[in-house]
Amino acid sequence: MIIWRTNVRSKLPLGGASHVITLLSLILALFSNCFLPAIAQQPVLPPPPKVFTGVSNQTLEGSKPDWPKTDHAPAGAPNIIVVLVDDAGFGNPSTFGGPMQTPALDQLASGGLRYNRFHVTALCSPSRAALLSGRNQHSVGFGSISELAGGWPGYNARWPKSAASIARILQGNGYSTAAFGKWHLTPSDEWGPSGPFERWPTGLGFGYFWGFLGGDTDQYSPLMFENTKIIGTPKEKDFFPNHCHG
Repeated sequence: MIIWRTNVRSKLPLGGASHVITLLSLILALFSNCFLPAIAQQPVLPPPPKVFTGVSNQTLEGSKPDWPKTDHAPAGAPNIIVVLVDDAGFGNPSTFGGPMQTPALDQLASGGLRYNRFHVTALCSPSRAALLSGRNQHSVGFGSISELAGGWPGYNARWPKSAASIARILQGNGYSTAAFGKWHLTPSDEWGPSGPFERWPTGLGFGYFWGFLGGDTDQYSPLMFENTKIIGTPKEKDFFPNHCHG
Protein backbone atom coordinates (compact mmCIF):
# COMPACT_ATOMS: atom_id res chain seq x y z
CA MET A 1 0.00 0.00 0.00
CA ILE A 2 1.21 3.50 -0.79
CA ILE A 3 -0.28 6.60 0.71
CA TRP A 4 0.94 9.47 -1.41
CA ARG A 5 0.80 13.04 -0.13
CA THR A 6 2.09 16.06 -2.05
CA ASN A 7 2.63 19.61 -0.90
CA VAL A 8 0.07 22.07 -2.22
CA ARG A 9 2.61 24.84 -2.47
CA SER A 10 4.43 23.26 -5.39
CA LYS A 11 5.39 25.54 -8.29
CA LEU A 12 5.17 22.76 -10.85
CA PRO A 13 2.79 23.12 -13.82
CA LEU A 14 -0.67 21.78 -13.08
CA GLY A 15 -1.04 18.81 -15.38
CA GLY A 16 0.95 16.16 -17.21
CA ALA A 17 1.66 12.57 -16.43
CA SER A 18 4.74 13.29 -14.33
CA HIS A 19 3.36 16.04 -12.09
CA VAL A 20 0.55 15.07 -9.80
CA ILE A 21 -0.77 18.44 -8.61
CA THR A 22 -4.55 18.19 -8.20
CA LEU A 23 -7.17 17.13 -5.73
CA LEU A 24 -7.71 13.40 -5.82
CA SER A 25 -9.36 12.25 -2.63
CA LEU A 26 -10.12 8.78 -3.81
CA ILE A 27 -9.08 5.42 -2.48
CA LEU A 28 -8.42 3.12 -5.40
CA ALA A 29 -10.17 -0.23 -5.08
CA LEU A 30 -10.55 0.34 -1.34
CA PHE A 31 -12.14 -2.64 0.33
CA SER A 32 -13.37 -4.00 -3.01
CA ASN A 33 -15.63 -6.99 -3.29
CA CYS A 34 -12.66 -9.34 -3.29
CA PHE A 35 -11.29 -7.79 -0.08
CA LEU A 36 -14.32 -7.21 2.15
CA PRO A 37 -15.21 -10.89 2.70
CA ALA A 38 -11.70 -11.63 3.96
CA ILE A 39 -11.82 -8.63 6.32
CA ALA A 40 -15.18 -9.78 7.67
CA GLN A 41 -13.61 -13.09 8.68
CA GLN A 42 -11.07 -11.26 10.86
CA PRO A 43 -13.18 -9.67 13.63
CA VAL A 44 -10.32 -8.74 15.96
CA LEU A 45 -7.14 -6.77 15.27
CA PRO A 46 -4.44 -7.48 16.06
CA PRO A 47 -5.28 -11.16 15.63
CA PRO A 48 -4.83 -13.31 18.73
CA PRO A 49 -1.74 -15.54 18.96
CA LYS A 50 -2.07 -18.74 16.96
CA VAL A 51 -2.64 -21.85 19.03
CA PHE A 52 0.31 -24.24 18.83
CA THR A 53 -0.76 -27.32 16.90
CA GLY A 54 2.57 -29.14 16.79
CA VAL A 55 3.92 -31.77 19.14
CA SER A 56 6.31 -30.86 21.95
CA ASN A 57 7.87 -33.88 23.66
CA GLN A 58 10.60 -33.91 26.27
CA THR A 59 13.08 -34.66 23.47
CA LEU A 60 13.12 -33.98 19.75
CA GLU A 61 12.12 -37.56 19.08
CA GLY A 62 8.52 -37.47 17.94
CA SER A 63 8.28 -33.69 18.32
CA LYS A 64 6.73 -31.69 15.51
CA PRO A 65 7.30 -27.95 15.08
CA ASP A 66 4.52 -25.51 14.24
CA TRP A 67 5.97 -22.24 12.98
CA PRO A 68 3.85 -19.07 13.23
CA LYS A 69 2.73 -17.91 9.80
CA THR A 70 3.44 -14.40 8.57
CA ASP A 71 0.31 -12.42 7.87
CA HIS A 72 -0.32 -11.73 4.19
CA ALA A 73 -3.02 -9.77 2.44
CA PRO A 74 -5.94 -11.94 1.28
CA ALA A 75 -5.68 -13.51 -2.16
CA GLY A 76 -6.76 -11.05 -4.80
CA ALA A 77 -6.58 -8.06 -2.46
CA PRO A 78 -5.93 -4.86 -4.44
CA ASN A 79 -3.09 -2.42 -4.12
CA ILE A 80 -4.40 0.77 -2.52
CA ILE A 81 -3.21 4.28 -3.29
CA VAL A 82 -4.54 7.34 -1.51
CA VAL A 83 -3.63 10.73 -2.97
CA LEU A 84 -4.39 13.87 -0.97
CA VAL A 85 -3.41 17.34 -2.15
CA ASP A 86 -4.35 20.38 -0.11
CA ASP A 87 -6.33 23.38 -1.29
CA ALA A 88 -6.86 22.20 -4.86
CA GLY A 89 -10.39 22.57 -6.19
CA PHE A 90 -12.39 19.39 -6.67
CA GLY A 91 -13.62 20.57 -10.09
CA ASN A 92 -10.17 21.36 -11.49
CA PRO A 93 -8.77 18.02 -12.71
CA SER A 94 -10.02 16.19 -15.76
CA THR A 95 -10.36 13.14 -13.51
CA PHE A 96 -13.61 14.65 -12.23
CA GLY A 97 -14.67 16.48 -15.37
CA GLY A 98 -12.56 19.61 -14.94
CA PRO A 99 -10.65 21.54 -17.63
CA MET A 100 -7.15 20.77 -16.30
CA GLN A 101 -5.69 17.70 -18.03
CA THR A 102 -4.27 15.24 -15.50
CA PRO A 103 -3.70 11.99 -17.43
CA ALA A 104 -1.72 10.29 -14.65
CA LEU A 105 -4.59 10.70 -12.23
CA ASP A 106 -7.10 9.75 -14.90
CA GLN A 107 -5.25 6.47 -15.41
CA LEU A 108 -5.20 5.74 -11.69
CA ALA A 109 -8.88 6.51 -11.29
CA SER A 110 -9.87 4.38 -14.29
CA GLY A 111 -8.60 1.31 -12.45
CA GLY A 112 -10.23 2.07 -9.13
CA LEU A 113 -13.10 3.90 -7.50
CA ARG A 114 -14.07 7.57 -7.66
CA TYR A 115 -15.73 9.33 -4.75
CA ASN A 116 -17.57 12.59 -5.33
CA ARG A 117 -18.84 13.26 -1.81
CA PHE A 118 -15.62 13.55 0.14
CA HIS A 119 -16.14 15.80 3.16
CA VAL A 120 -13.33 18.34 3.21
CA THR A 121 -12.77 20.22 6.45
CA ALA A 122 -11.13 23.21 4.70
CA LEU A 123 -7.92 22.67 6.69
CA CYS A 124 -4.92 20.40 6.10
CA SER A 125 -4.56 18.33 9.30
CA PRO A 126 -8.30 17.82 9.90
CA SER A 127 -8.89 16.55 6.36
CA ARG A 128 -6.00 14.10 6.70
CA ALA A 129 -7.17 12.93 10.11
CA ALA A 130 -10.73 12.35 8.90
CA LEU A 131 -9.62 10.57 5.72
CA LEU A 132 -7.13 8.25 7.42
CA SER A 133 -9.28 7.46 10.46
CA GLY A 134 -12.74 7.34 8.88
CA ARG A 135 -13.97 9.49 11.78
CA ASN A 136 -14.94 13.06 12.47
CA GLN A 137 -11.69 14.98 12.78
CA HIS A 138 -12.50 16.16 16.32
CA SER A 139 -12.67 12.58 17.57
CA VAL A 140 -8.97 12.17 16.77
CA GLY A 141 -7.89 15.57 18.11
CA PHE A 142 -7.75 17.59 14.90
CA GLY A 143 -10.32 20.35 15.06
CA SER A 144 -7.53 22.51 13.68
CA ILE A 145 -4.05 22.08 12.21
CA SER A 146 -1.35 20.52 14.37
CA GLU A 147 0.59 23.78 14.74
CA LEU A 148 -2.45 25.42 16.39
CA ALA A 149 -3.16 22.62 18.86
CA GLY A 150 -4.74 23.62 22.17
CA GLY A 151 -5.44 21.91 25.46
CA TRP A 152 -9.07 21.13 24.75
CA PRO A 153 -10.84 17.94 23.67
CA GLY A 154 -10.95 17.65 19.90
CA TYR A 155 -8.23 20.26 19.38
CA ASN A 156 -5.11 18.87 21.05
CA ALA A 157 -3.63 17.15 17.95
CA ARG A 158 -3.12 13.98 19.99
CA TRP A 159 -4.39 11.09 17.88
CA PRO A 160 -5.73 8.62 20.49
CA LYS A 161 -4.69 4.98 20.55
CA SER A 162 -8.37 4.05 20.59
CA ALA A 163 -8.68 5.14 16.93
CA ALA A 164 -6.94 3.05 14.30
CA SER A 165 -5.87 4.53 10.99
CA ILE A 166 -6.68 2.78 7.71
CA ALA A 167 -2.96 1.99 7.48
CA ARG A 168 -3.07 0.20 10.84
CA ILE A 169 -6.07 -1.86 9.74
CA LEU A 170 -4.45 -2.80 6.45
CA GLN A 171 -1.19 -3.61 8.22
CA GLY A 172 -3.08 -5.92 10.56
CA ASN A 173 -4.44 -7.72 7.51
CA GLY A 174 -1.04 -8.39 5.98
CA TYR A 175 -0.47 -5.27 3.88
CA SER A 176 2.87 -3.49 3.57
CA THR A 177 2.24 0.21 4.10
CA ALA A 178 4.18 3.41 3.38
CA ALA A 179 3.60 7.15 3.42
CA PHE A 180 5.40 9.73 1.29
CA GLY A 181 5.40 13.52 1.21
CA LYS A 182 3.46 15.79 3.52
CA TRP A 183 2.25 14.34 6.84
CA HIS A 184 0.95 17.15 9.09
CA LEU A 185 -0.47 14.93 11.83
CA THR A 186 2.32 15.02 14.41
CA PRO A 187 2.24 17.73 17.11
CA SER A 188 5.17 20.09 16.55
CA ASP A 189 6.47 19.51 20.10
CA GLU A 190 6.95 15.82 19.24
CA TRP A 191 9.23 16.28 16.23
CA GLY A 192 12.45 15.79 18.18
CA PRO A 193 14.97 12.97 17.60
CA SER A 194 13.75 11.18 20.74
CA GLY A 195 10.06 11.41 19.85
CA PRO A 196 7.70 10.30 21.21
CA PHE A 197 6.95 8.52 17.96
CA GLU A 198 3.40 7.27 18.59
CA ARG A 199 1.98 9.97 16.34
CA TRP A 200 4.61 9.84 13.62
CA PRO A 201 3.58 7.92 10.47
CA THR A 202 5.38 4.78 11.63
CA GLY A 203 3.46 4.93 14.90
CA LEU A 204 0.10 5.13 13.14
CA GLY A 205 0.41 2.10 10.89
CA PHE A 206 2.84 3.02 8.12
CA GLY A 207 5.78 0.66 7.88
CA TYR A 208 7.87 3.25 6.05
CA PHE A 209 7.82 7.05 5.84
CA TRP A 210 9.77 9.52 3.73
CA GLY A 211 8.68 13.14 3.72
CA PHE A 212 8.17 16.08 6.05
CA LEU A 213 6.12 16.26 9.23
CA GLY A 214 4.82 19.81 9.14
CA GLY A 215 2.20 21.65 7.13
CA ASP A 216 4.64 23.00 4.56
CA THR A 217 8.32 23.14 3.77
CA ASP A 218 10.71 24.70 1.29
CA GLN A 219 10.38 23.02 -2.10
CA TYR A 220 14.11 23.13 -2.80
CA SER A 221 15.62 22.98 0.71
CA PRO A 222 13.06 20.91 2.64
CA LEU A 223 13.51 19.54 6.14
CA MET A 224 13.10 15.82 5.44
CA PHE A 225 12.43 12.80 7.65
CA GLU A 226 12.81 9.07 7.05
CA ASN A 227 10.87 6.82 9.40
CA THR A 228 11.85 8.29 12.79
CA LYS A 229 15.14 9.80 11.62
CA ILE A 230 15.60 13.48 10.88
CA ILE A 231 17.49 13.63 7.57
CA GLY A 232 17.67 17.41 7.51
CA THR A 233 18.07 19.44 4.34
CA PRO A 234 19.36 17.31 1.43
CA LYS A 235 22.62 18.53 -0.08
CA GLU A 236 22.16 17.13 -3.57
CA LYS A 237 22.39 19.64 -6.40
CA ASP A 238 19.00 20.67 -7.78
CA PHE A 239 17.21 18.52 -5.19
CA PHE A 240 13.43 18.49 -5.48
CA PRO A 241 11.15 16.18 -3.42
CA ASN A 242 9.07 14.93 -6.37
CA HIS A 243 12.20 13.64 -8.13
CA CYS A 244 12.73 11.15 -5.32
CA HIS A 245 9.37 9.48 -5.97
CA GLY A 246 9.87 8.74 -9.66
